[in-house]
Amino acid sequence: GKVDVDNVDLDSFPGWDSLRWWNMTMSAGDCAFIPRQWFHFVQSPPMRSISIHVWFHGEKFDFRGCEALKVKGYDISNFLFRIADCEFGYEQGKKGSGTKCILTRRKEGEEL
Repeated sequence: GKVDVDNVDLDSFPGWDSLRWWNMTMSAGDCAFIPRQWFHFVQSPPMRSISIHVWFHGEKFDFRGCEALKVKGYDISNFLFRIADCEFGYEQGKKGSGTKCILTRRKEGEEL
């Protein structure tokens, strides 16, 4: 990006020092919802890791989807699909294009 988060040029980015900010420490399998157009910075330990960004449409997180999955018997505290169960892509203006994943976990406690 254009911002060195460890040494921000306050002449170029004068509002930087007054921004509200949050710090998240995440573990393997964790997921975070970051609202649209929010700047974010990811730092991970010097080891193998993978980070995937999936862009959702909407201004805020909608918990109704989580509740609907719970009603169907999904354990949302565990992963619902693997990266290999997804197709990634997006075509501007093409309705229905984008990331599609097959839910592989069916009921609470069920293993793949």
